[in-house]
Amino acid sequence: MGGVGFQFVVPPLARGGSGGIGNVVGPASATDNAVVRYDGATGKLIKNSNAILDNTGNLTLAGNVTAQNGFFQNTTPSTGKTLLTVQSGQGQGASSLFRILDIGGGSLLDVDSSGFVVINDALSIGSTSPIFWNGRSVLLSPVNGNIMMSNNSETNFGLLQFGGATSLFPALKRSTTILQARLSDDSAFASIQGKLTTDVPAVTGLVAGVLSALTNASLSIADASGQVYRVPCII
Repeated sequence: MGGVGFQFVVPPLARGGSGGIGNVVGPASATDNAVVRYDGATGKLIKNSNAILDNTGNLTLAGNVTAQNGFFQNTTPSTGKTLLTVQSGQGQGASSLFRILDIGGGSLLDVDSSGFVVINDALSIGSTSPIFWNGRSVLLSPVNGNIMMSNNSETNFGLLQFGGATSLFPALKRSTTILQARLSDDSAFASIQGKLTTDVPAVTGLVAGVLSALTNASLSIADASGQVYRVPCII
């Protein structure tokens, strides 16, 4: 039985050498690892660039990156991080080390070199997500219309200080089920100025030891021990 022979022919467009049809022509020299760019619209001329893509996949650009519907994606989710790093150098220490702009060039978010963040519009947080300081207090909204302040473990609360942390400033403190007016350093009780309204109406009736012509009702007030006293009311 006779054999069958095959002959492979390389088309002219894929052949090397000068003068071939479809050859791409580049510059006399180029930067190592530079990304190749087309020069013009012929598809046959290429030129050097200042975009560097190294052997490990790191891309270094000297200019801006513009993308439509672009995103940063962590391709190794087991690390738990998607990193966007701004290297030290020119601009480090500037008021806007990292900036997000809208399409008109207006600033939406600015981050300076110390981590200070400026947001130029509303900040929306998930309905069950808290605002917290690392290892410190937590601020959250359990239901619409309610705001809760607590310690980091959400089991207690200390002081809500107004204006400062010394005895020159007032504060509110939670003590079990009691709300106290305290000095901001928690050294003593603070004064409250305003009108006092009890949670229940005055009780009609005479109070022992008080002339009936002066009083016909009383209010109940408790001391720190919980002892309740009837205070006569003069109308």
